[in-house]
Amino acid sequence: MEAPKTELPPPPPGAIRALVHGFNTVAANVWVVALPLLLDIFLWLGPRFKPDALFAPLYEAVTQMQPSAQGAAAFIEMLNELSAGFNLFVVLRTYPLGVFSLMSASLVEQSPLGGRVGWVPAGGWLASFGAVAALTALGWFLGSLYYSVVASRLREIQFPGWGRALWQGGLLSLLWVFLFAVMNIPLFILMGVIALLGEPVQGVLTFLLSLPLALLLMTIFFASHGIFLRAQNAFASIASSFQLMRFGLPGMGWFTILAMLLSQGLDLLWRIPPAQSWLALAGILGHAFVSTSLLAASFIYYREMTAWVEEARLWLQNRKGSSARA
Repeated sequence: MEAPKTELPPPPPGAIRALVHGFNTVAANVWVVALPLLLDIFLWLGPRFKPDALFAPLYEAVTQMQPSAQGAAAFIEMLNELSAGFNLFVVLRTYPLGVFSLMSASLVEQSPLGGRVGWVPAGGWLASFGAVAALTALGWFLGSLYYSVVASRLREIQFPGWGRALWQGGLLSLLWVFLFAVMNIPLFILMGVIALLGEPVQGVLTFLLSLPLALLLMTIFFASHGIFLRAQNAFASIASSFQLMRFGLPGMGWFTILAMLLSQGLDLLWRIPPAQSWLALAGILGHAFVSTSLLAASFIYYREMTAWVEEARLWLQNRKGSSARA
């Protein structure tokens, strides 16, 4: 007698296949790299938004609080060094939803065109703070537009439309700002308590704390995908991301590790040419293509993993039903 055939569960999607598909998609629609390319060129060759006005209240506070003139001078010198090459235009690169940028980490004051113009808005620190807030909102808009452009190049998706995608992407960014503001206080308290403990205990607790944080960061990154692929609102997209992590964590973790290794490893290569050389343009081009390809791959993997979770749940329900009938 032949043994009864048992239906096997559907195989999970492959991370390598999604990465290859993502690179092929961007290679066939290479114009989608325009936003990260233009942002990096602006941060590379454009004017610098100097933080002098925002630091002015700090200078006054240091002068009043430091008991000695030498201590105040040392702290002010440190602030001067910090602000010398800093460019507040980097807030256009918003997290976690934003346009990828290589030059947002560059603090150089020179470009291939020579010395870069420094810009300080009139009106003091309040005007500078308002400008930073406006640039952050613009970064959210550009990030939503960038994600929409890349997602629209994929097949078999429920694209929400440009207006809804931009609105829900901005709302999601506001939700993350609120979440991070709420989490910062208990997290700082917890890190302060850990710092008071011995080194062996610090290492163990830091490792245990890093595991849920890594899971949270993955959930946050994929939380926007439901907006652009399934036409969900921000809240439903976050809920879908948590559900996806619950059932597809090993595969999602493996994909995230591969994507990070590719991204961070190649960034070391892209940063080899100095920012004062025109060769840096090659790094900017490479970074724009690779980062956009990885974003497309993450959309593809999210879509395939979502379909696999649904199939696996149906398979499990059918198996339970067959066992009950037997």
